[in-house]
Amino acid sequence: MRIFLLFPALAFFALRTTVVPLRVSEIQKKSELIFVGVAGKGEARFEDGKKTIRTYVPFRVLKVLKGNAPGKDFKLRLEGGQVGKDILRIPGMPKFIEGRTYLCFVRGNGKNLSPITGFWQGLLEIRTLGKRQVLVNQKGLELIGVKDDRFVFALPKAKVSKAPPAKKAPSGVKPAHPDVERLERELPRPRVPEKAPAEPQKGPKPKLHPATPIYVPANRDRGIRMSLDAFLKGME
Repeated sequence: MRIFLLFPALAFFALRTTVVPLRVSEIQKKSELIFVGVAGKGEARFEDGKKTIRTYVPFRVLKVLKGNAPGKDFKLRLEGGQVGKDILRIPGMPKFIEGRTYLCFVRGNGKNLSPITGFWQGLLEIRTLGKRQVLVNQKGLELIGVKDDRFVFALPKAKVSKAPPAKKAPSGVKPAHPDVERLERELPRPRVPEKAPAEPQKGPKPKLHPATPIYVPANRDRGIRMSLDAFLKGME
């Protein structure tokens, strides 16, 4: 089995850069096509003289929100995939599960490594939990809403690992030395070095990109989630 890694930053610019966070309005504006659809089974194949592997994911489009309605054979092309024992992996590449419904913001389909606007940022899975609908990003985080043109996601509860049961101490009590105090006085005392005062950190504190999503910890999560209809209404 051969496994190859291709980093999006290197593939786009041949430089060590990163995917720049986008505001919600930027994702919407940059997208050529926005639609809601059900993913089919992806098909990976060699292309460009077996120099690369690309995966094609068919979609049954349910609703088009921006752009021209795609045809019946509409597919999203993603760089990477697996053909036989050969695997091409691209960190951060969106993943689609057959039969699931997605809200897709598309840009450069058939041209870019990822057809999703912002590489993965413009992709939300639509799930139904009980009687309510939630939007979930590629990390599995549920969308609370949009604040200051930024996505707001709920962080999951931290898993608490159970400590192993304490071992019982061996029974029995050893008698103390008849002159314990004298022995303690004669023991060498380790010299504790004095700690130098901590120097204040110089320079400004690192700032997050203004478009970086907001993450709400579990202890501050009120359970509010944004539905697809509410999200689309905010885009109008």
